Amino acid sequence: MNKKNLHLALLLFCMSLSLGALAQQDKAVVKKLKGLDKYIERAMKDWKVPGVAMVIVKDGKVAYQKGYGYRDVAKKLPVTPQTQFAIGSSSKAFTATTVCQLVDDGVLDLDKPLKEYLPDFKLYDDYVTNNMTARDLLCHRSGLPRHDLAWYGTDFTREELYKNLHHLEATQGFREGWQYQNLMFMTAGYLVGKLSGKSWEKNVQERIFNPLGMNNSNLSVAQLKKTANRAIGYNEKDEKIEAMPYRNIDVVGPAGSINSTVEDMAKWVTLQLNKGKYEKEKVVSAGMMAQMHRPHTIVPGNATKEQFYTNYGLGWFITSYRGQLLVHHGGNIDGFSALVAFLPQDKIGMVILTNKNATPITNIIRNEVVDRLKGLSDIDWSKKGLKRYKKAMEAAKKAQEEGKVKPVAGTKPSHSLKDYAGKYKHPAYGQITVVLDKGKNQLKAQYHTFDLALKHFHYDVFQVDEGPFKGVNLQFLMNTKGEVQKISSELQAGVEFIEFDRVNEKAALSEASLDKYLGEYELQGATVKVWKRKGNLMVTLPNQPDWELVALKKAHTFDFKDKRLKGYQMIFKVAKDKATEASFHQPNGVFTAKRK
Repeated sequence: MNKKNLHLALLLFCMSLSLGALAQQDKAVVKKLKGLDKYIERAMKDWKVPGVAMVIVKDGKVAYQKGYGYRDVAKKLPVTPQTQFAIGSSSKAFTATTVCQLVDDGVLDLDKPLKEYLPDFKLYDDYVTNNMTARDLLCHRSGLPRHDLAWYGTDFTREELYKNLHHLEATQGFREGWQYQNLMFMTAGYLVGKLSGKSWEKNVQERIFNPLGMNNSNLSVAQLKKTANRAIGYNEKDEKIEAMPYRNIDVVGPAGSINSTVEDMAKWVTLQLNKGKYEKEKVVSAGMMAQMHRPHTIVPGNATKEQFYTNYGLGWFITSYRGQLLVHHGGNIDGFSALVAFLPQDKIGMVILTNKNATPITNIIRNEVVDRLKGLSDIDWSKKGLKRYKKAMEAAKKAQEEGKVKPVAGTKPSHSLKDYAGKYKHPAYGQITVVLDKGKNQLKAQYHTFDLALKHFHYDVFQVDEGPFKGVNLQFLMNTKGEVQKISSELQAGVEFIEFDRVNEKAALSEASLDKYLGEYELQGATVKVWKRKGNLMVTLPNQPDWELVALKKAHTFDFKDKRLKGYQMIFKVAKDKATEASFHQPNGVFTAKRK
């Protein structure tokens, strides 16, 4: 083929691609959406959104799809319908579907207690533990508030998070009301893995992505990073747009780790509108699809002139928008905002994906599209939203100033900074490690995967000085001996402050080094015996069981191994390499026994 023919072939090929893209557009829909592109571009400017991808499905076919702006601002790479975005909590409907597929398989009943399927399932209350069902998990009525900082950036595994659930405090009674809860959706995914013998990820891939042909979708930011046509996430800071690092949330994947394109998500919307079938293949039964799309709990909030009270189904919000039945679910994760929405009675659906953190533009575009397609009176949702946003920001700033705790001037820490350094642990929220930067004479903390600089606020309170936790106060608490023993912080509104107990670092002592402590001690007329068993130091008191001791790095100090004696210690006084006293440090005082 000569160069002229090659150019002609390439031209015809490009024309065929363009014609193919145009052929996908529904002429009636295009006519109704005349001027929409300019509206979206203006809204993107209003809300400082770098890129948007949108698809509209009508009667089982793609009626309109397009990319706007940039997926990568620095490189000026455009958004296309094949650009991959994180969809965040729009993933929850996928998880609900995998649960409902198990119901179709006959291996799960939505209304039987989870304990029948997960014997080790445990929450904050025995009644809730014994009565919680899969349906409860999927409609946010566990009684738990978000507790997002227990998982955000954590190094816990999914199973560890699951086993730590009972350490989380509730703010409502069981089934008393709706509270959005990511960890319950994580638990739903964990349930799917246990019952199917395959991970939640494999269930989504094999039972949803593959039948729908969603070949440009994946379930981890690790896979997103390997995708050539992927969006960079952005955040607005000081009225400027800056790139955000990808956040790996695989550990709570069932609550929001899916990445996809509008081209692929169009197939997902088609499945919803076609009662669980896609191209004649049943992915989930019509009955279970109806269960997912019907109201289960009432979402707190007032009705507006345009939108009725909102309900929640199984992984979906359900409401009436300007008289139209609307089923939808948004998603937000670091640098990305998404929305999946459909009008079941009109067989119209849409997906809007953006690379801007926590932007309302997804709802603005959705409303504009519905208004145009349904011939409703015009409302400039972007303009209206900007007014609401400005008013809300002013109110929030005022409330923040009014409720802001001001530091007490002239105060200082009660200890030298090195005394605050150490490891502090909460069974569900994980570990905070505090270190002293001697060069700067400043405390720093590591929490999950975050490095946090601390500045003195007042007394024994230090404040996070930067990053996503900026402004969070950490209060260091003492025991009766004046030693720094806890960190207390308001990490979840509505519950008691989350307390992290200091971790007493263990020491590896040789068996021979324990000999100095062995012997009998007199305590108020009673004999205390210290002895060895299999290389471990033991203590026996009259009419009590034998207690094993655990050596700590602090010299001659031992914890009791039994968790029931948390807070109890045994500290020896040693002279000439032999213990002369053994003191029992207990919450109710210190009791000293002298060597016999």
